[in-house]
Formats: sequence, structure tokens, C-alpha cells
Amino acid sequence: MASSLKQKFKNIGPGALVAAGFVGPGTVTTCTVSGASYGYTMLWCLLFATVATIIFQEMASRIGIATQEGLGENIRDRISNPALKWIAIVIVIIAIFIGNTAYETGNITGGILGVVIGYLLAWALTLFAANSGILSELGASGGIAPSFSITTVLLAFAVSVGIGVIFGFYPARRAAKLDPVECLRYQ
Repeated sequence: MASSLKQKFKNIGPGALVAAGFVGPGTVTTCTVSGASYGYTMLWCLLFATVATIIFQEMASRIGIATQEGLGENIRDRISNPALKWIAIVIVIIAIFIGNTAYETGNITGGILGVVIGYLLAWALTLFAANSGILSELGASGGIAPSFSITTVLLAFAVSVGIGVIFGFYPARRAAKLDPVECLRYQ
């Protein structure tokens, strides 16, 4: 029983890491703003993106299993014309760059939005405490002013980066040592 449960958790592995990596503050912010702005009118994009992702991943896994090579290796081996090979390399690099830029822009936007919402919430709570008489009942004199310390924000940023590096680098390093075709067989 315990070994069966342990095996099930082992099989979840990469999927859970990918989900944890991609559902960040940027994703939540982007989805919230899009939903508030467009409502259900852009719901077709979700359906299209889901179907396209399933088709692409399924095709890539079939190619990997059939050829015993990854998608990048297949592109390298199948394109013999040097000009076409360089065009494929440039397209892949541009796609990776644009995707990472968009992803990180969303994360930074979500982080900034979190700091702004936190500051506004602190300001609203102090305004409520000052105007409701709670402070005088507690024997406090004077007002409360919310403080914004850039040091605190930078420290929180450094901790977040540290957590991302530790919990992102280690699994990625372990995964890089595995044979991708063998991993696909058990997913």
C-alpha cells in the first residue's frame, strides 16, 4: 500500500513542478485583469490553447519515443540545409526569448501589484483604526502611518529569488541528467 502510494507520487513529479513554476503571480494577475476586462469573450482562447498544447505535446512525445531523440535533436538531424538550420535555430531562440520575456513581465507585474495592494490595504486599515476610535480605546495616542520600506521589499524579493533558485535549479539539474525518452514512457 505504502509503496503503491509512493510510486504514484513519483509519477506526478515533473507535472507538479511545471504547474508550480507556471502558476505564479504573473499568471494570476494576467488572468484576473483579462477576466475583468473581457469577461467570457476571450474564453475561446483557452480552448484553442489547451487543444494546441495537447496536440503539440502528444506529437513531440511520439517523435521522441519513435526516434529515441528529443525534439531539438530531431530538428538538428532532419534539417540538412545549413541556411534552413540557422533559420530554425533563430526561430527557436526568438520563441524562447519572447516567451520568457512575457512570462517574467507578468511575474514582475504581479509582484508590483502585490506590493501596491499590500500598501493600500495597510493604509486603509490604519485609516479605519484612526477614524473608528479603536486607537483611543486601546490607550494609544497619535495616529498610525503605514510604512513602506524599500529594504523590506528588496529582502522579500531576495528571499523569493533564493527560493526560486533552490527549488527550481535542483529539480531542473536532476531532470537534465535523465533520458527524456525514458521519462516520456512513464508519464
